[in-house]
Amino acid sequence: MRALPSLRALALPVSAVLLTSGACSLMAPSDAELLGKMTRPTSSNAGSDGSGESNGGAVTKGGANSGSSGSLGGAGETELPPLGGDGSLPGAGGERGNSDFSSLIPQDGLALWLMADHGIGEVEGGAVAVWSDFSVNESDAKQSLGSLQPKLVPNARGSLPLLEFDGVDDRLSLPSGFADFSAGLSVFIIASQSSDQGCPSLLQLSNEPEAQDVEVGRFHGAVHYEVAEDDVWGEDDSFALQQLVLVGVTHAPGKNPELQLNAMHMETGTFTALPEVKERTNNFIGRSLYQGCEPFHGRIGEIILYSRALDTTERLAVHLYLQNKWSYEPPVKTKPGPGEIPAAN
Repeated sequence: MRALPSLRALALPVSAVLLTSGACSLMAPSDAELLGKMTRPTSSNAGSDGSGESNGGAVTKGGANSGSSGSLGGAGETELPPLGGDGSLPGAGGERGNSDFSSLIPQDGLALWLMADHGIGEVEGGAVAVWSDFSVNESDAKQSLGSLQPKLVPNARGSLPLLEFDGVDDRLSLPSGFADFSAGLSVFIIASQSSDQGCPSLLQLSNEPEAQDVEVGRFHGAVHYEVAEDDVWGEDDSFALQQLVLVGVTHAPGKNPELQLNAMHMETGTFTALPEVKERTNNFIGRSLYQGCEPFHGRIGEIILYSRALDTTERLAVHLYLQNKWSYEPPVKTKPGPGEIPAAN
């Protein structure tokens, strides 16, 4: 097998200030660790929704531009999917350089890291049975029932693939865990919403039927965050349809949660209570357990969850990494800026 491209090209262009500040907890997974995650078996219990054993097949290259698929570590030559905007610094003459800044992504407290361009257990027709977690927890998202599996589809704006959920019954199950958020939490999700739904969830962690719940989704057309009986959402219709965005939540101990959209502040909650310290067994991507809320209809490219509240410098590093990789839409403006004329009603 020829040499695989470096998996540590999950990087981002940043200023010299960030490169020298040392403000982040800077230990990224090595190439060997990432490659090991790509090659480990994908058959295990699929989660608490009763979907049973997953036979997700080979971990494939994924995406519209991936060519023929193959199992990493098997016979023959296999390539990883290209990283559109892989984060390497441009070299002379506009060519991509070899500098690697993936170590700027904080590893301390990293509870879940799912990327649609890596670690996909894809079966016939692009259906996704396994979405590998690149955190040390190995909390893979799984779905063995073909009728409930999201599809891997090309990103219309670039080369990276996304997972598409049909809004009817598609969902992925996460294993039990996600117990301790006593140090706060930070969530970053690259997603687009395809149709206007009442209250779909991108990520929901809870117990029966929705006890000790932690949820990030869309409500009133805005970013929504809920902890038990408390919730907060942003400005109505700010989470626009058919637009790839970065959904963000930061909830620090003793502080009100903050919602962001495309790294812009959207709203601050009126509660401080963090999720109860308790193992959660009903954990899903694309499925809401709230009564009357529909399954998510849209696409997800990446989910990064921390079991602590990242500081401003750490959040900036994650924002820059995701912006460089996904090129999500420009920042959302909630009111006219200097010299701008408000749109007619």
